[in-house]
Amino acid sequence: MMSRRKRSARPTAAWCAAGSGGVTARAAFWLALVLCGLTAASLARAHPLAPASLILREVADADAGTLDVTWRTQRLRPRGERLAPVLPERCVPVPDSEREEVREDLVVRTWRVSCGDGPLAGLAGQQVRIDGLAQTEANVLVELQLRDGALLSRLLHANADAMSFQVGQPESAASSPGFVSLGIGHLLSGADHVLFVLGLVLLVSRLRDLLWLVSAFTVGHSVSLGLSATGVVTLPSAPVELVIALSLLWLALRVLSRRRALDETPPSPLRAALVCAAFGLLHGLGFASAFSETGAAGESLPAALLGFNIGVELGQLAIVVPSALVLGLLRKHDADHAREARVMLAGAYVIGSASALFVLERAPSVLAALLRLVGF
Repeated sequence: MMSRRKRSARPTAAWCAAGSGGVTARAAFWLALVLCGLTAASLARAHPLAPASLILREVADADAGTLDVTWRTQRLRPRGERLAPVLPERCVPVPDSEREEVREDLVVRTWRVSCGDGPLAGLAGQQVRIDGLAQTEANVLVELQLRDGALLSRLLHANADAMSFQVGQPESAASSPGFVSLGIGHLLSGADHVLFVLGLVLLVSRLRDLLWLVSAFTVGHSVSLGLSATGVVTLPSAPVELVIALSLLWLALRVLSRRRALDETPPSPLRAALVCAAFGLLHGLGFASAFSETGAAGESLPAALLGFNIGVELGQLAIVVPSALVLGLLRKHDADHAREARVMLAGAYVIGSASALFVLERAPSVLAALLRLVGF
């Protein structure tokens, strides 16, 4: 009897020890698949935080309090979103001054108003509100540009849909924090950027290699975002967005290639880091396209650009850190790489399928631009 109990105790102890690791590995495996699923779900909502801007520019060669108003919104906005600027009652529209222009991705309305004499072009103590903003996830940059060069701006959102102008108000005081939030929202709501960062986490198993790839990608998109936002580099958005979609295909193929060699020593990340830096330049141009739609310019540009870029980095960290922790936990209890291989396969198919979807969605715009270029 005693020997039978001892024989049965040993398997029980072994089962408990293996079971603990098995439960942990299974939990990590399902968490990894949940991350893939959440990312796939985000494909249905491409950048719902699309910004708008309301620019009030005091006219230098007109009566005091005369302002040129520019209201910019994206052509395609989330369903049900209806935004409209509400100016103070004292700001009377000038007859026959309203114009509307439809650009590639924007609808731009301009008109002129007269707000009467007084400090801040007649707007001191007055409030500008964005009707409908409280019911959306959108952001709206409101900016007042005075003829003496002073500039007041604020990024409005659902919890703060109005701005009051006060004499002595610090210039651009509220721009940077608001643009941090905008940068975070833009990255997390953009399936192409989210998938690329998740793909980098899938591609490498060593933390050092992951830091190489993420750092290269960060340097690339930071450089191109700054150059594009300041007007040094200007490229049409359609081909840029198409190449961004193709970058996901490259990444999916790299993940599949690495999946077939999990038992081998990982290759040097230097070549992949150079490619990631190059694709980072393209993704930065995509960020710049969204940033430019806010209308930030002039003296508010440096603070707005810095805040937006910080927000993008914070959004990127919000993806890298939890996903790297989950995959690290999975790899720790997956000696034969079976679960890791399944997660990599699922991730590669999600990324590759999204790439194909984005290419089909964006290629017609590039083709139309080429046809216009050759005169068709």
